Amino acid sequence: MRYRSNMTEAYRKVVEGKLKEDGHTDVPSMKRLCKTIKEDVNVIESKLNSMPSEESIDTWWTNKMAKSGDNINSCKDYIESSGRTKRRSWFIRGSWDAKIWSW
Repeated sequence: MRYRSNMTEAYRKVVEGKLKEDGHTDVPSMKRLCKTIKEDVNVIESKLNSMPSEESIDTWWTNKMAKSGDNINSCKDYIESSGRTKRRSWFIRGSWDAKIWSW
C-alpha cells in the first residue's frame, strides 16, 4: 500500500496546485533524446564491428533495427522540411501508410 499512499499524495498536490511541471520543453528534450540515440547507435555499431560477418542475428532484432531506421529517417525528413509539409495518409494493401509532401 506504500505506492497507493504516495500516488494519493501526489494527486492531492496536483489538485492543490502544489505540484508543478518539470519545465519540459520540446527542443531540449529532443536534443537529449538525439544524444541518447547516438550513444546507443555507437554501442550497437561497435558490437556489430566486433562480430564475424558470418554470424547470424535474431530476426526480431534485425526487424527492430529496420523499423527504427525507417522511423529516424521519417523524423529527419520531417525536420528538414521546416514545417512546410502536409501529412497525408492512404490505406494501402491492408495498412495505413503516411506520406509527407513538401509544398
